[in-house]
Amino acid sequence: MRVSPHLAVACATASAWFAGLSASAQDQARMFTWHDTGQAGLTETLMLVGHRDADAVVKAAQTKWAGVAPEDRVIVLAPWEMYAAVPFDASLPDIVKNGLDFSGMKSWWDSTLDALGDAGLAPSQVAMDYEHGLSYWHLNATGFDLSRRSHFESVWNDPTAYAALPDELKAYDASDIHWRDREPVLAWDRYATDVLTEALTDAFAEPLADVFPAASFGNYGDMLLSEDVYDPNGWRYLDHMTGDTAHPVLYEKDAETNLELLASVVAAFDDPTDVKPWVKAPRLIGWDTFEQTVEGAYDLGVRDFLLFNPGSDEHGTYAGDNAFAAQVIADLNRTRGATDVRLAFLPEPAALSLLLPGVAWLRRRR
Repeated sequence: MRVSPHLAVACATASAWFAGLSASAQDQARMFTWHDTGQAGLTETLMLVGHRDADAVVKAAQTKWAGVAPEDRVIVLAPWEMYAAVPFDASLPDIVKNGLDFSGMKSWWDSTLDALGDAGLAPSQVAMDYEHGLSYWHLNATGFDLSRRSHFESVWNDPTAYAALPDELKAYDASDIHWRDREPVLAWDRYATDVLTEALTDAFAEPLADVFPAASFGNYGDMLLSEDVYDPNGWRYLDHMTGDTAHPVLYEKDAETNLELLASVVAAFDDPTDVKPWVKAPRLIGWDTFEQTVEGAYDLGVRDFLLFNPGSDEHGTYAGDNAFAAQVIADLNRTRGATDVRLAFLPEPAALSLLLPGVAWLRRRR
């Protein structure tokens, strides 16, 4: 019997719909927090802040991950000694010629990963929190004390360093790289981002993949964009990926702004669950903004969130954040993740238009 192409399309559409319907029962949101206050639905991360002895890391992991499901073992890697290393004990021309040297941190990370592996403690995710770099803005805000222009002139005046620059930058003079002219600044920032990403990938992402190939990795702010999006100051966000996971930063006090960025990031990935955004504590961006941002992210296909909730044990400033975040996650999983399954997975109108001819063909055959 020859099968109508309309029927074939209809069956494929229906099959995809019902596959999504059955899978969605397990479609639960998760949130990982800096500080644990015992709320269901939140999991405390293992914070690695710099050079902790590998044995101490193993002991901390054994304690922190006791009773935690393997898929919820998340490390936040915040190597704050690297901040003090700016300007990386090298001149800018030397960095342009040789790249960034994170070999000391890499050695520590290698030994830490080996110790975790020997102890059978495999992380599911490593979310790096390294926010410095060589961008136009970083050079002025860190240990490079001189005027921005002098840094660029030192590169342009060094023949070997200049030769190492990409052609895009050679189209400009050092004096062109100034905040009043955005395109030269963006050209420098694209190059600076590539240099930093390469160094972080070599020192952190690749060693993790060697020891724990199933673990995901991404750095703070990592993302790909499907279309141009601009920050609140009018500067275009740049693509950069250190590992296999995007960690866009949703810290604006306006949910629409956060979701505009996130929608462009999600659209750049085949699997939206490869996008795991940082969200700021609700007391810092607003309770309604937090809830609307997380709910909107879930509707875009995001399932994992990293909660930045700074505070102190003494004052318990993060307890209210955790309680509110836990309620938002619980509400999502009770509604979007379960009872609203049919709404979430109904075919788009375009898909329905493909389904109807197949139904009509079946009726004619009766």
